[in-house]
Amino acid sequence: MLQLVLTLVAIFATSTLAQGDFETFRLPNNTRPETYDISIRTWVHQANTTFIGSVRIGIVAVESTDFITLHHEVRQLESVRVSSLDGAPVNIGELLYDEERSFLRIPIVGSNLTQGMRYFIDIDYVGSMSAEVGFYRYSYEMNDTRIWFGSTQFEPIYARKAFPCYDEPGLRTNFTIRITHVSTYTAVSNMPVVSETQNPDGSVTTEFETTPIMSTYLVAFHISDFPYVTSLTPGEIPQRIFARPTAINTTEVAVDAAEVLIDAFRDYIGIEYSLPKVDQIGVPGFPSGAMENWGLLMYDEYFFLFDKTSDYFPRKIEAVQTISHELAHNWFGNLVTPRWFDVLWMKEGFATFFEFLGIELVYPDWQHMDFFVTDVKQNVFYTDSNEFTNPMTFYVEHPLDIEQQYNSIAYGKAGSVLRMFWFMFGEETFMRGVRSYLQENSYSNTAEDELFEALDNSVRHDSGNIIPPNVDVPSIMQTWTRQAGFPLITVERNYSNETERVILRQRRYYTYEPENRANSTWWVPYNIATPRNPGFENTIVEGWIPQYSTSVELTVDSLGPDDYFLINKRAAGYYRTLYDERNYRLISDAILRNGSDFHSSDIAQLIDDALEFYATDQLPLTVVLDLLRVLEFESDFISWSPAFFAISYIDENFRGHSNYPIWIEFVRTLTEELYDSVGVEDIEDEPILRKYSRESIVELACRTGSVHCRSDATRQLRRHIETGEEFHQNIRDTLMCASMRSVGRADFNFMWNRLISLPLDHSDRANIIDWLGCSTSRHLLSELIRSTLNSTNSNNIEYGEYEQLAVLNSVIRRGEIGLSIGLSFLVENALEAYETFGPYFVYNLSYIIRSADHIESYLLLQNILLDAGLLVQEDIDFNMEIIADSIRWLEIEGVVVNNWLSQNV
Repeated sequence: MLQLVLTLVAIFATSTLAQGDFETFRLPNNTRPETYDISIRTWVHQANTTFIGSVRIGIVAVESTDFITLHHEVRQLESVRVSSLDGAPVNIGELLYDEERSFLRIPIVGSNLTQGMRYFIDIDYVGSMSAEVGFYRYSYEMNDTRIWFGSTQFEPIYARKAFPCYDEPGLRTNFTIRITHVSTYTAVSNMPVVSETQNPDGSVTTEFETTPIMSTYLVAFHISDFPYVTSLTPGEIPQRIFARPTAINTTEVAVDAAEVLIDAFRDYIGIEYSLPKVDQIGVPGFPSGAMENWGLLMYDEYFFLFDKTSDYFPRKIEAVQTISHELAHNWFGNLVTPRWFDVLWMKEGFATFFEFLGIELVYPDWQHMDFFVTDVKQNVFYTDSNEFTNPMTFYVEHPLDIEQQYNSIAYGKAGSVLRMFWFMFGEETFMRGVRSYLQENSYSNTAEDELFEALDNSVRHDSGNIIPPNVDVPSIMQTWTRQAGFPLITVERNYSNETERVILRQRRYYTYEPENRANSTWWVPYNIATPRNPGFENTIVEGWIPQYSTSVELTVDSLGPDDYFLINKRAAGYYRTLYDERNYRLISDAILRNGSDFHSSDIAQLIDDALEFYATDQLPLTVVLDLLRVLEFESDFISWSPAFFAISYIDENFRGHSNYPIWIEFVRTLTEELYDSVGVEDIEDEPILRKYSRESIVELACRTGSVHCRSDATRQLRRHIETGEEFHQNIRDTLMCASMRSVGRADFNFMWNRLISLPLDHSDRANIIDWLGCSTSRHLLSELIRSTLNSTNSNNIEYGEYEQLAVLNSVIRRGEIGLSIGLSFLVENALEAYETFGPYFVYNLSYIIRSADHIESYLLLQNILLDAGLLVQEDIDFNMEIIADSIRWLEIEGVVVNNWLSQNV
């Protein structure tokens, strides 16, 4: 009844503004806030979604005005009052509400608010806790009991759901917060606790110190029964790590990383951490991955907690990266905040770049500044090469458009562009400018101009040689922030005469050429490496391709026809580079001769670029193959990272060719030395990237028949069967599959019996099904696949929903033996297979069929289903066209691969 009554009051007390009364989603800013005093009462421990609140907002009239506009999305306004600083009431009219914009408009009756004068707005209200944003509730289970807690997520525009406010990032002010809650729970917020007051009803009111001036999206509070661990950073900043009771013992990685990262950022940036404490919480079901609320950082458990006894190892790197990213926001976003969402990149791009830089500072053996190339830059290239991508600086207003700003451009592209200028301007010059920018704009809001001006001053402080004459940093950087996409730099050489002459051309790069190409150009920084001057550690800019120029001509001293030419050392620049085939071969030969001259990030970018250019018909596949061969002597995961995809692509398409075994031998040769250096045993203090890459490396070596892998896998399987010792979680699936390739019936049945013994809802069943399909025994695979249909399931094996299809896929997708057995089985039992596996299994088969024998069986299967009315001719035609594409690849690119193998293996 309470909700119904309050709703009726709301209808009576406010009128709805017609659409069009406001032309913008921006506040008019005729008044602005100076202070907030917020009190909230919650019963979340009872799973009650209702909360009550009051907020006093101290405001100043920016101009003489007869109305106040702010945001609200709470359930019900109980009362709204406006008063002068001395407490005298200000007469107000009927409240008006624009639902589309969440605008609460308070008309001033009588005389206007006086410009420059201060007032108070007092609002009592009732709110509803949502499921994921604003002030929301969530729960976890412990000892079969559901336990509820309350938390907040206000970014980008959800503080208005917890309390009426001026909910724009440019309106920074102080916040004083009180939370009343059950006494068995703890309330935490941005600032330390001032007092805890016991109330007559048994509740507790927790009051917090007033915050520094900050944006509404950074306000946060959390009410729960979570325990915490405490520590001090080396710089004596107190921190607490909260997690639910059964997860608190998985916070070690978070504690250790946060301790060193906070101090590392402070020392490197040269500006103190601004708050008296830092709390961090692992929140079950946190809706946003992670959030940098000032002094109270929140994370989804997946990106924060790590159990070294059971969690997959890459999660540790993800957790540390996420913590580093959020802590970097203390300077980029919290201390200095973007004025509006059009320059969201100014906090998210910096946080993305410093996420990796911070880890490089505290864990240098992690190679994270190089890892950035494969983990961020190469991924965002694929988004930013789309014709519909947006620029980094991109004005939006509508709430849905604001949400869309939180994309890979604001994070990955912006981080990549900042990394480019960090390298090209030089670390010292870049950081001097950034430090000045932060110092001059602390506790305020900025747009890109303030940053560019600070960098410009720093560049000119060092020398005039970094940037061209009569050009400034803003002009250069705006070509990267205000234009969508990125450039392709094409290198043209003359090998017969004028060999020292090189032309660099720029144009916007598209993966798929659009009908209407944008003629964008950039100020493109470059540096050069040649055999006589490799200098891969020196990344300072050596020259520029000017904006509005599509090309620039260089003279490279002593560059001969047999010398390689490379630009963009350490893949610093945010662009792709296309060379001619001869130069690619010269580069790959040089890496084979003197691999130590080249940086791993250069090799990674060469491979990624070449694969992209092959996919877009700008390079032949032989260039990719030439670059892959250098990996035989490369043990650095950064170099290998893009190669895994390239190898998998060729492997998948070349399968079925008569010389496929030669390809497998080539890949096995590439991986043998790397496999031996990485091994299968997890070592406590080994380099982090070795742990991270072990699964990919071991999987590739095992898949291509490494003798060492087979031996290791078989040994571990025997140990597992005889002693119960589990495979290490990071490579369990890979080694289990490898061991199944060569086991006999006894060991195969051991795993199959384990599957049968597990409950149908057990999570391990899917893994065991995958492992069993790795067998290369025709008899065992036949027995396994026959268990999927009722008419052939002689052992009456019971499967859960969709598990029969999982068994089928496990058998047919592991190799030619399983595919042959599967097709024969499906032809023999076509109608029952269609009924059991569903209509899509026939279509999915078309993507893995290559050989003539398999095509014949597949046609027979389809014709049986056609005659039964389960397929139509259009289905068959579509499926056969997919196979025809695969055959065409074998007839064209397969010949290229085969010829290359015959000349190089």
